[in-house]
Amino acid sequence: GVAFAAPTMAWSASRESEYSFPTINRFVIMPLFLFGGAFYPISQLPDWMEPIAQVTPLWHGVELCRGAVHHRLDLASSAVHVVYLSLFVIVGWVLSARNFRKRLGR
Repeated sequence: GVAFAAPTMAWSASRESEYSFPTINRFVIMPLFLFGGAFYPISQLPDWMEPIAQVTPLWHGVELCRGAVHHRLDLASSAVHVVYLSLFVIVGWVLSARNFRKRLGR
């Protein structure tokens, strides 16, 4: 959840009004859930879409959850997923802190 919240907070800190929030829901969150492997494995997607789905943070979270539920977690793949999600948190945190400083400095 934090991997989604941090970049979203950074984006929301840069908005002047609340009218652009439905846009992020329609063009970011919904496609993430549809193509991120939450409802079905991404192996059922067309071949050209699988690499795109593997870049999404949702896919990494879903893979961690599926591995835990099916007792198939191994250290290497879990570490890759956790590091990838941690990068989203760190980048989102840094950008949101910068955006908040900029807005509060006005």
